[in-house]
Amino acid sequence: DCSPPPPVSHPPLGAPLVQLNPPVLSTRPARPLGRTESARRPSPLSLSPLSLSPLSPRKLSPSLLLALALLERLSKANVLTAPVEQREMVRALSTTINAISEREISIFPRSSGLVIEVPVEEGDRVPKDSVLMRLDPRELQAVLDEATIARREAVDSKRALELAVKEAESLVERAQLTYEQSKKELERKEAAGIGIISQNDLENLRLTVRTNASDVSAQLVGKERADAALSSQSIAVDRANLQISTAELNLSFTEVKAPFDGVIASRTAQVGDLASGSTVAFTLTDPDNVRAVVSRPQREFAFFRAAEVRARPASDARMSDAASLDIEIEPEALPGEVYTGRILFVSP
Repeated sequence: DCSPPPPVSHPPLGAPLVQLNPPVLSTRPARPLGRTESARRPSPLSLSPLSLSPLSPRKLSPSLLLALALLERLSKANVLTAPVEQREMVRALSTTINAISEREISIFPRSSGLVIEVPVEEGDRVPKDSVLMRLDPRELQAVLDEATIARREAVDSKRALELAVKEAESLVERAQLTYEQSKKELERKEAAGIGIISQNDLENLRLTVRTNASDVSAQLVGKERADAALSSQSIAVDRANLQISTAELNLSFTEVKAPFDGVIASRTAQVGDLASGSTVAFTLTDPDNVRAVVSRPQREFAFFRAAEVRARPASDARMSDAASLDIEIEPEALPGEVYTGRILFVSP
């Protein structure tokens, strides 16, 4: 037969190339099949390639179309693989804290007075002992001058009393010498006997000796009185020196100085204010020594305790090689700046 073959019909554009016939579920009782028959008969739930034929999408249910699309996507999925290896597992904890300086103090003026100069501003970095504020020193300078004059007077009075003590000592020596001479004269006359000297002259000598002895006692009392006055004046000189030291100290308080290197965090003092010891003039902070208190759950206590132990100064090589907890702080006011820290203390 030389007639041409019948035309082959092709599925319309966009139609699926295969059709899945729904599986046939048999409700009849199963009978044993032979080996050849069981091998040829497909399973009730299997999909036979011979049952696939082109059909229109209208004949497929939406669920079947979705299953076909999923199978096509899975067939084109790329799977990334990597070899198995051992690495360090890093645990990162992130939290928000408030960092505070370990040295931040409020500075009060030690003396009251009119503010005449404030050479610093907020944000200025100041070295230790630099002048932050000056008060009017004229009143305290007058007190110092008065104390200086009082000390001069006390020193002059002490010198006069020292001379008086020396004079009293010389009077005592003179009275002692006179007494010794009169006593020797009396002893010599008494040894000569009554025939050589009259009884009246002997009595006069004895009276002279007693008088000289009384004079010695009186001069000794005068010397003690001069010594007491000199001692009292020495105390007055020491008191005058103390008053000068106090006046100098009060005068030094007219200059408010920084107790350590830091940054002026706040300034309330203004030129013309009447400063007093009850008003804060400055707040000084040390930005180089900052600490932060972090609150974490109790279940992380062992983790931070171990990190604290590893962060302590190592006494042997094994502790020095142990890895400690890395702490990084990123302040919101300084974007891009990262500071490192260490654990100082873990409170239970």
